[in-house]
Amino acid sequence: MEEGVMAPTNPQESTLCLRTLLTQCAALSEKACGVIRDVQQRREAAGTFSKLEMKDLTDPKTYLTEADECAQRIIIRGLRQHFGPSLVVVGEEEEEDESDEDVATGEHSTDADTGAVTQAAVPDTCGACGGLLDAAAYHIPPELVSLVLRDVCVFIDPVDGTKEYVDGRLNAVQNLIGVAYRGRAVAGVVGLPFPDSETRHCFETLGVSKGSLPDEGSPLILCGVTGSKSGVRAVGRRGVQYRLARRPSAVHSQSDSLVLAVSADLSRGSGAPALESTREAVIRAAVSCGLKVEYLYAGACGNKILKVLTGQADAVLLNLKTSKWDSCATEALLRCGICAEGVGAGAS
Repeated sequence: MEEGVMAPTNPQESTLCLRTLLTQCAALSEKACGVIRDVQQRREAAGTFSKLEMKDLTDPKTYLTEADECAQRIIIRGLRQHFGPSLVVVGEEEEEDESDEDVATGEHSTDADTGAVTQAAVPDTCGACGGLLDAAAYHIPPELVSLVLRDVCVFIDPVDGTKEYVDGRLNAVQNLIGVAYRGRAVAGVVGLPFPDSETRHCFETLGVSKGSLPDEGSPLILCGVTGSKSGVRAVGRRGVQYRLARRPSAVHSQSDSLVLAVSADLSRGSGAPALESTREAVIRAAVSCGLKVEYLYAGACGNKILKVLTGQADAVLLNLKTSKWDSCATEALLRCGICAEGVGAGAS
């Protein structure tokens, strides 16, 4: 039986340990963030990406780089290595056949004969992320500890914000791995290859060095489970662990404004009719509470939601092309705090 897949309570169905799955996802996200940073470093040295194309020539938001492909390949093959082929995994990018030539990015490579991820790409242990979700340190609701394997789906966006990545707006780039169970987001990992100062100031360390901030210039891996009493946790350089010190709230308690995270075009009223009506409804609701609406311009779906998670915004308006690989991981982290649709239901 694959690692992390437990003996079934019902003889006819296997179960999966969520803690094991999420720990592996965090370790793989750490590797994926390394790929994203490595590709960017080579781009800066060469002056261009070694691979850059558009999946849809009519849509400037559909860039594809080698970082997208390599990061997704590492994550999917890592999950297959640990949990076997029965785990349902959905990635944004098209998967290549196992016989296709493997992508190699520095130390992040795959075995050409077996298709398995090499030791450099997927370690036997979880590296710096290994202790992040220890049973003694991180609470998982009892109903989510063990999941029926066939009802689990992992959604992957290897590089959320590829357009921002290409444009050099690196703080907006994320690696997203979300775990859905029976159609609902229950756990997520958000890898930040280039976290900005505002985000770093929303976290503080646990343990001996409690209170200090994540290191500047190094990735930050966020993890969370819906309904966890432990909230959102993170791991940075050298395995230092952090907790989210600023919780999301319905409105800023010491402000007369409601901050709405949006793309610049949506704030100008150039979105689809459904988005315009939603934006206008938010404005009306804010005014009825004696608040004015302020816009926080942010690119990429995950980056916008991160603004709410860290308390930099109160609400987010996403475009109509948002997919499950964009929202699954970030919704799960928000559900460690507060998250609702405009109609009051859970985000989906």
